[in-house]
Amino acid sequence: MKPIHLQILISLVLISVLSCCTVEKRLYRNGYYVKKTSSRSPVTKYTKEQGQKEKKASNENSRIQTILPAFTDDEAAKPWASADTKALPKTKPSDAERCDSLFLKDGSVLEVKIKEIGTKDIRYKICDFQEGPDYLVEKFRVSSIRFSNGTRELFKESTPPQAKNRTNDAAAPKGIEKSTNAALALSFGILGIYPLVLIGSVIGIIFGALALDEFKKSPGRYSNENIGKVGLGLSIAGIVFWVFLIFLFLLL
Repeated sequence: MKPIHLQILISLVLISVLSCCTVEKRLYRNGYYVKKTSSRSPVTKYTKEQGQKEKKASNENSRIQTILPAFTDDEAAKPWASADTKALPKTKPSDAERCDSLFLKDGSVLEVKIKEIGTKDIRYKICDFQEGPDYLVEKFRVSSIRFSNGTRELFKESTPPQAKNRTNDAAAPKGIEKSTNAALALSFGILGIYPLVLIGSVIGIIFGALALDEFKKSPGRYSNENIGKVGLGLSIAGIVFWVFLIFLFLLL
């Protein structure tokens, strides 16, 4: 058995330790904690204030979590999803939005950037290579243009003007042929004065009128235009001459 004075000493030590510390159960967590008592602030008052602060902090955290949106890990990693940055990043317009659409009459569509619309052709650049050279397309090959701002322009040219000029030149070669009507008009204009009085002049006027119609339809085609005009003039002069003589003869 242990001596009595040793037991008394151990009891005194335990009593002194228990008198200086307190063991209390935790309010919001499991377990107990040992705290040294203080004469300045009672244990009951400290634990009550501490519990109120912890409860207030817990309510504040729950209120903030309900207000703030929940982000996933991927969204939180994005710079635009942070709390400091609220606006989404602006995207630059694509090349297709900056390009013009060139519609050709053969059904093809070109994505280009129009530089100039002239009187006969259209100057443009390739949309994907705007630093490259300029290209030209004739206006009669284009049906319409849709610009990048949404407006549209229509073209009505159907045939190339050069093709029309070539057709007219081929159909009417200058100064190669001779008009038969012009030659007959001159012949009957002379004969209308004598011996075919009046009759030759009337026939000369008919052929002269036909010759002038040919000259009007095909300008520059015949080389004897002047002969036809002279024959028509002689025919008219022959009629005037003989009518004047007949009228004079009747008066006498």
